[in-house]
Amino acid sequence: MIRTSFFGRLPKPPVHSFGRAAAKPFGCLLVVLCGLTSNAADVTVSAQGAGPTFFDVVNIGDFNDGTAQSWTEVRFGGIFIDAAEGVIQNSSGFTEADPSIRRSVSSISQIPGDRITVGNLPGQYDIVQFDLRLDVSIPQSYVDDPGARGEQFLTGGNLPDGVANSRVDYYVNDGGSSPIPPVDVFRTYTIQRLPSDTGTWGNSYDQVRIDPVQGSVDPVSTILSNAGMLVSLDNISLGRSNNVQAFAAIAKPAPANLIPNGDFTNITNPLQPNTGGAYNINGSHGNFGPFRGNTVDVDNWAPYSNNPNNIIEAVADGGALDLLFTNGQQGSFYLDTHWSIAQERVVMNTAGGYLNGLLQRDIFQGATIDENAEYTLTFDITFNKNRPASPDSNFKLALTSGAGDAAIDPNNALAGALFDQQLTEIIPPETAGGATQTAQPTLTISGAVLKAAQDSGDPINVFFQSLADTVIPNFPDGTPVSPDQRDGNVFTQVQIDNISLTTPVLFAPGDVNFDMAVDQADVDLANLYLMGDGGDPAVDRQNTLIGLGNSSAAVLASLNLSPFDLTGNDFFDAADVAALELLIAGGIPGDYNGDNAVDAADYTVWRDGNSPDSTQAGYDLWKANFGKPAIAAVGSASVPEPASLAIFGLALAAVPAIRRFRR
Repeated sequence: MIRTSFFGRLPKPPVHSFGRAAAKPFGCLLVVLCGLTSNAADVTVSAQGAGPTFFDVVNIGDFNDGTAQSWTEVRFGGIFIDAAEGVIQNSSGFTEADPSIRRSVSSISQIPGDRITVGNLPGQYDIVQFDLRLDVSIPQSYVDDPGARGEQFLTGGNLPDGVANSRVDYYVNDGGSSPIPPVDVFRTYTIQRLPSDTGTWGNSYDQVRIDPVQGSVDPVSTILSNAGMLVSLDNISLGRSNNVQAFAAIAKPAPANLIPNGDFTNITNPLQPNTGGAYNINGSHGNFGPFRGNTVDVDNWAPYSNNPNNIIEAVADGGALDLLFTNGQQGSFYLDTHWSIAQERVVMNTAGGYLNGLLQRDIFQGATIDENAEYTLTFDITFNKNRPASPDSNFKLALTSGAGDAAIDPNNALAGALFDQQLTEIIPPETAGGATQTAQPTLTISGAVLKAAQDSGDPINVFFQSLADTVIPNFPDGTPVSPDQRDGNVFTQVQIDNISLTTPVLFAPGDVNFDMAVDQADVDLANLYLMGDGGDPAVDRQNTLIGLGNSSAAVLASLNLSPFDLTGNDFFDAADVAALELLIAGGIPGDYNGDNAVDAADYTVWRDGNSPDSTQAGYDLWKANFGKPAIAAVGSASVPEPASLAIFGLALAAVPAIRRFRR
């Protein structure tokens, strides 16, 4: 479907509409421009700055600071920033087909995490907008190519199987309404991806990419036919096609971590004569030149090691594995064991059979263990999955019972509390994405196991250790010579952070402010959000987003309203507030005759207009809770009255079908 849009040279809209950090001059006086629908996306082409308004704008490339702002190029002919004009250009003509610029989401500080999700819910993005100008005459071969086009991609290094990169053509040289851009005139391209693109909608991507030129007949010769072909790009933004905003998320209290200083934030006795960015951990054997002399204690943790091949002695000054750096500092990176200043985490190297570990003893002092709960033991591990030594490298983390050396013996691990894998099992080398990646392994441990261990009287400990078995050339049975003593293929490095042993914090239904109590404060918050908290009412926000093709459950979650859905129908309205009020009173939602059961008799009360809410919402509340006994306020439970299924069926037939949209 080809659609034509009409845009004139409009006054500059506010920054909120376009996300531009500074006003840019319009590039032309053209008053009739165009649009198209391509690959389940609407593309609007307009005079510079005259594109349609969109919301939640994130400017990811205005180039006003004279830098590339983390944009990189592929086959683009290099990057040049015109500081005077504030645009990004290719330095020279394209030398190969398929030139592009791209930016990783992880480099965009305004966006949390390292991916964006395509959609129109709060926190998602369905709009990409940018300005494009061709700066040098277009090759005739490109003009004659019916497949000549510009492409905009969202790509992902870790897309699930069956999910492809998202591509949209924003101009196509097919004689339609969106031709090749003219030379020396900026056009604003606004690309809105649509829910009908089921291969893209709802998927997450980690990179934004723009291809200014692409051919189909003979792309390489097309581009090479004019080595001086130049383009400029500016005002690259992400956004959303509607302005429905989420309600403020209520922070949940974090579960207590039973492992003290599991995030390694607490240190003591720092000594830093050098500025290498890290401290060697006291008691370890790291001897890396830039960190030499920098030492620290990581609270609660103590290093331990096993040194069967005498590597500790070999990395010392004058040893067989000692290095001499250009700055005159000696040392070795093979046994590096340090605390990173910027990242506040532990970094451990190992090589040649050296076991490198950290231990914390007696972690359950004063801890209360719930034997009926399940606990999760998790940690973050980061390493380069492509290191040649990874297949020979093992990592262990465990909770153990016992004193002395028993604390670091994997055979003393509590049931379910031993993680033991090769690095290639944790993150296989074929895993898509960059070389250095992070995994978060999780173990589930019974509270009964932990309680029994605590009651045994033996100390409960936690350790983690790394061991690389790759042979160091000419060591220990020969005499290493350069570059044997600094062979990067024989060591591995793991970075460890956020070790935690927790049990989930459980919140009672109706505890919408997560303060561990269901009371009037929860009702007040529910009413505040129902009325809109200074914005559109909750019902209106939900209806708008549902009408845009989203499921009710997804809408609830995106608006931070899921905990408020007391009736369980994936919609938050007055019936949920009424249910919350009944919870506080110790009753059950839908029990309109007060007999501690929700049955057909309560429908009769609602039908006759004698319930607290005789509207459709009151019926929804009754239906959602039909058959339930009263909530036990003091530990007792009531048996519900026998209910007639026939009466219930007649009751359902007596009211209109439940509508997803509320008024």
